[in-house]
Order: sequence, then C-alpha cells, then structure tokens
Amino acid sequence: MINELNSLNIVNVNTPDEIAAHTTLSAASKASILIEALPYIQKFAGKTMVIKYGGNAMISEELKTKVMQDIALMKYIGIKPVIAPIGAGKGETTYNINADYVAAEVAGALQAEKMLMLTNTKGIYTSLDDPKSFLSSIPKADATAMIENGTIQGGIIPKVEAVLHALECGTHRVSIIDGREPHALLLELFTNKGIGTEII
Repeated sequence: MINELNSLNIVNVNTPDEIAAHTTLSAASKASILIEALPYIQKFAGKTMVIKYGGNAMISEELKTKVMQDIALMKYIGIKPVIAPIGAGKGETTYNINADYVAAEVAGALQAEKMLMLTNTKGIYTSLDDPKSFLSSIPKADATAMIENGTIQGGIIPKVEAVLHALECGTHRVSIIDGREPHALLLELFTNKGIGTEII
C-alpha cells in the first residue's frame, strides 16, 4: 500500500481523451470547488488524520486508487495522514485484529485532529428503515445512549465503541464514512456537511 502511495500520480493525463475527461468542468465550477474547500484546507493544515482503511475501499481496485489519491492530496496540502495498521504481515500473512480498535488506539496516541473510519455503511441512523433518519453529527454522549437503548445495533456497535474509545483517548473528533463512495475522504473533509456521521 505504501508503494502504491509513493508511486501515485494524482492525475496522469497523456491522451486527448484523458485530457478532455479532466476538463469537463467549467473554470468557474473548478474555482467554486476550490473556494468551498479552502477553509477546510486552512483548518486542517498541519493536523494529524488517522485513517481506518477497510471495507470495500480495500477490495475494489478502483476504490483503492481513489483512497490513495485522497491520501496523497491530503499529504500535499499539509495534512498528516496516518493509515492505521490493518493486520497485514510479510508476504501474504494476515492477522486477526480488531482494526477499528487499533485505529482508535493509534488516533488517541497521536492526539489526532480526526479519525476517519472507512466502512461499508454511510454512518449512524436513528432508524435503519428510514434513510431520512441519518445523523450527520452527534455528541459522544448521544452515541453512548443510542447503544444502551438499542438504537445502534449489530455490526455498527463495535465501530461506535471504537469511536468512543478514540475520543476518550484524546482524538478530537471521529467520522464514520462510507468507503464505497469514491473520494470519500475528501468529501468528508472538504465539503460543508461531509458525507458521514461525525461524533464529537
């Protein structure tokens, strides 16, 4: 993964078709995107972001590339991205670890500005059957209460528990985001509402 990141060209256009694909946005649209992102670039420059890399973002080759592009861009604009260990050893050796908890420990130890958890879910809902019940931000006390009263259920519970652990250890904020979304990291960091659930 490190080799992928080191050898990555964020945009590599060589043919007229490739150039055209990257010039479909008008100059004004490109400027608007940069203007929207600028306050967040300024806010996060020099800050440490711990990334829990997992879910479909680790399986799909296309999503892997987009995650690496996001991380490269974060690095180039002054953010300090840290990819938490995922339990991979030498060769094909893998280890059965709780990657969410490991990421939480890393984020806490580094006193990270933010931990970004790439998952296969958009975030937290007050009702799984109601897409409109999606929560873009909640205080950690509410997240704890939602586990206790059964609102948060199933596989998301250990993720939220890891989030709470990261916050207790000194991480400033944590976002659970959908790694199936291309460029999920950039969309969470550099847009007004983000795309996941931020727990603070």
